[in-house]
Amino acid sequence: MNLITVQRLYTSIDAHLLQNYLESEDIESFILDEFTVDVNPLISNAIGGVRLQVREEDVERALEVIEIYKHKPYLDKAGDEVKCPKCESTRLFGNFNSMKNAGSIFAAITSIFFGVFPIYRKRVYRCKECDTEFEPS
Repeated sequence: MNLITVQRLYTSIDAHLLQNYLESEDIESFILDEFTVDVNPLISNAIGGVRLQVREEDVERALEVIEIYKHKPYLDKAGDEVKCPKCESTRLFGNFNSMKNAGSIFAAITSIFFGVFPIYRKRVYRCKECDTEFEPS
């Protein structure tokens, strides 16, 4: 059985969410390097992140399903699509780590000084079209 990496993700949480989506489409998948990244998240980029693999015969279908998954719109609490307040685009990065406030900058400097993972991070949406960051409603 040959396994092919179809997606590399930054966290094991993202990998499990995508794995669940693939399994809902009857595509069996496997997650590699999740524990390495969970133990030391700063090493994620160095090892290529958490890898999601599928069987060789499922690669084409898995890539189609992943493409659909990537382009699903974000929904607010009322069930409406979240749109950029500046350009009205629905192409967004969700759960984006903002560095545009004092708390985030202080956390980054502190984490570098003490060699620990940042505790405080502000999560926002970021528009893929105009780079506007805004808070979820």
